Amino acid sequence: MSWTGSGNAQCGGAVSTIFVHARREVRPAALRAISSDCGISSVLRRVRRVLGQRLPRPFSGSRECLMSVDEVFFDRVAHDLRGELSTMLAGVHYLLRFGRDLSPPTREMLERVSGAGERLTRMLAELDDAVWLLDTQKQLVLAPLRFGDLLDEVMSRVEPTVKTRGVRLVLDLTDEDAAAEVIGDVDLLATALTSVVDLATLRAPQRTVHVTAAAKGSAPIVRVSDEGDAVPKDVLARLFEPFVEREIVPRETHGRRKLRLGIGLPIARAIFEAHGGSLVVQPGDAGLTLECTVSKLDASAVPETARAASG
Repeated sequence: MSWTGSGNAQCGGAVSTIFVHARREVRPAALRAISSDCGISSVLRRVRRVLGQRLPRPFSGSRECLMSVDEVFFDRVAHDLRGELSTMLAGVHYLLRFGRDLSPPTREMLERVSGAGERLTRMLAELDDAVWLLDTQKQLVLAPLRFGDLLDEVMSRVEPTVKTRGVRLVLDLTDEDAAAEVIGDVDLLATALTSVVDLATLRAPQRTVHVTAAAKGSAPIVRVSDEGDAVPKDVLARLFEPFVEREIVPRETHGRRKLRLGIGLPIARAIFEAHGGSLVVQPGDAGLTLECTVSKLDASAVPETARAASG
């Protein structure tokens, strides 16, 4: 695995906060699908207690119900689930490390539970960002940052899974482009790009994934190409719908196990669009190439005081 640049992504100093409006309203059917797949309905009663209010019955199709499923909802649900999961994984890891008298079948089962817990942790991270599927106001914390620093952050996030999947990840980025300035919410942009790159590594285990980044023109662009199987046209037409991305991952890669919740691409596209960018499919005969226009926000989106503080 190789890439250009150094250091972690930092905004260094004051930032500004703006609110943007999502460009797409998720259909009630999609919300029901998310509920069924994540088991949200099974934790709603606990969430009601945490929020200190009684939420309406989930996904009835009413406008009032959709408005109840907001950023606070996803944050609290994901937080509750992560807390229980962390406790479970801590116990499993303790037994694997110090359980000297474990029988081979017991150790094997604990390792399977550990693997399932790690996969669930990644899926909960997607659920935490599922608010981007809703037609509600979103908060962006804007700051200037180097394009190269953003990509360094993405590469550090995907490195563990890249090693596990045996993928050769190649980043093509010149020093000139790495020094270009990007205006955006650092964590959200890194989350969106990481989701796109992670999907490519999942589609092409033991192969090469190419990440080509350039900052020429009006906005920085990142193209992610994998060496996986070609995607049928009918699937490409639905690629940014919830859970469709699972259809383009080889079955032998995941079997019956879900390595992603299946909403990473629609979330990534919504984040890029909130920055004035986009996420589109580039045509090709083999593999899959996704082009991310990262941000079209300019320096005027960040107050002078914030820019001066960031150095």
